[in-house]
Amino acid sequence: MKSFRPGRWPRGVLAWIAAAIAAALLGATLTIAYLMAREAIVAPPFPPSEWWLFINMWRPLLIAGAILVPLFGALPALGVVLVIRRARWPRPAADMIGGAVCGLLSLGLVVTVARIMSTLGQS
Repeated sequence: MKSFRPGRWPRGVLAWIAAAIAAALLGATLTIAYLMAREAIVAPPFPPSEWWLFINMWRPLLIAGAILVPLFGALPALGVVLVIRRARWPRPAADMIGGAVCGLLSLGLVVTVARIMSTLGQS
């Protein structure tokens, strides 16, 4: 099979890992930027000495994102790859559309899990 020739699948896996790391970095950074902006608007006399709390939250968010993005992105990516191969769709366009679908599915999974986890322990 020409799709499994040497050197092709490692590039795809490396691209997927690089995309997951970039998504985790962007997600953590945008979350902290949003929280800082919201706090500055909601509680304007927010003292500058308290900003370090938000900066220190970035690292745990990054670690969580680095775990959750590949975890929630693997199954949709595998499903999209199998559909693209079975349907024999043209590769560049199908890969881009499949990547967008996987991103949206992963986002939906993350939001669903976050909503479930936020209500745990409440009666």
